[in-house]
Amino acid sequence: MCDKNGIDTDKQSIVLLRHCLLAHHGKLEYGSPVLARIPEAAALHSIDELDATMMTYEKNYADMEPGSMSKRIFNLDNQMVFKTNDEDVDLD
Repeated sequence: MCDKNGIDTDKQSIVLLRHCLLAHHGKLEYGSPVLARIPEAAALHSIDELDATMMTYEKNYADMEPGSMSKRIFNLDNQMVFKTNDEDVDLD
């Protein structure tokens, strides 16, 4: 894509962007071909991990009744989660 658009792939910003994309899984055992070597890559990994965690909660909450506990969830290290009863929460 860079070549097609006349972008120098040896430019530092392109090399760093490529590194961030390659390192976003965070760990080699999670499929990342490289580990984060710059703060931006580490931050991108953390954001990606947080997004995946929140999606796991959202997916499981869809099938749960308020006030109930889930079954063990593989993506959350086999822990169970609790779905609060929103009507009991008063933030005022």
